[in-house]
Amino acid sequence: YRHVKEDLQLSSISGGTDIISCFMLGNPMLPVRAGEIQCLGLGMDVAALDENHRPVQNRKGELACLSPAPSMPLEFWKDPEGRRYREAYFDQVP
Repeated sequence: YRHVKEDLQLSSISGGTDIISCFMLGNPMLPVRAGEIQCLGLGMDVAALDENHRPVQNRKGELACLSPAPSMPLEFWKDPEGRRYREAYFDQVP
């Protein structure tokens, strides 16, 4: 910030076009800390999970969305049985 502009909002996010949202994102009211994302996205129930799918804090884990999200699609185009949809959203973490 000292070298660019001190009142610039710099944010890390986690999300993407496939979910049409952010799991986690920046918040201009919270401090920015290296290696951290400031807050959860609105309506997102996320956690880092260990290899046994148990939530962990302050250590590495696999990011998982634990509940349906407001922007979650209802189905995939040209996937009448829902196979690709289930694989994308539900197969890794039951």
